[in-house]
Amino acid sequence: MAWYFALAPVIGTFMLCQLSPKFNYYFKFAVYFVGLMAIGFILLPVVIVRRNAVKNIKLVSEWEVALTKLLGVSLDFNGMHYLTEVGGSIIVLNHQSALDTTGALALIATVTGKSFVIGKKSILFFPWFGLLHFLIGGVIFINRSNRTQARQAVNATALRAKKEDSKLAIFPEGTRHKGQTLLPFKNGAFYCAIENQMPIIPVVISPYSFVDDEKKIFNRGTVTVSVMPPIYPKDFGDMNPQELADKTRDLMQTEYEKLWEKHMPNSK
Repeated sequence: MAWYFALAPVIGTFMLCQLSPKFNYYFKFAVYFVGLMAIGFILLPVVIVRRNAVKNIKLVSEWEVALTKLLGVSLDFNGMHYLTEVGGSIIVLNHQSALDTTGALALIATVTGKSFVIGKKSILFFPWFGLLHFLIGGVIFINRSNRTQARQAVNATALRAKKEDSKLAIFPEGTRHKGQTLLPFKNGAFYCAIENQMPIIPVVISPYSFVDDEKKIFNRGTVTVSVMPPIYPKDFGDMNPQELADKTRDLMQTEYEKLWEKHMPNSK
């Protein structure tokens, strides 16, 4: 009978997930965040011993992708060849969910050479997970409340990425947002692109059609990560950072609408 009592919680949880969409929603997100902390705890010793940012980023990415697959979330990448067409450049992505972190990390893990991701300083205090991402050497945490220091940190990282022929990934919306229209872009990343004459690679993450935060639904599904053609410094012209931000946003909005039609055709 011992095996029955051991399996009873698992069977009960499975049945609740099938019978209650709300329970399934909260349970999956709980598994995701606890899983991230567990990944941090397990991989921390490896990262500390093996001070190789490229290998560490790939290792953490593989574990995070495996975690999302466990939850029924698959990633489908398009246009990956654009990442190899340019060297030191700035990747800008739209931001909808905590799940975006996995897609961004998986994206840069495919890029040859060291890459960097700009993240909120508050992530640093997420148990084990924040420390892990600090130690892998590819995540730069900034304090958004101090705009001057944040811009200096981003610009210094962009310059480093250019010198090391690497990529810098930034979420220019500044916060998570779901809807058919992207938020206005903050111009920090575009200031760095103009200042350092670095190409911009727009990346659009499709809507999470299988996750509804209002109705508390979290089903199985696929997220498309679409890498768009680079915008080169020669195309910047006389644009200031905000004009370049607006131009990039317009291009990404068009791509996002295409992905919206594909993933959420019955939403209108």
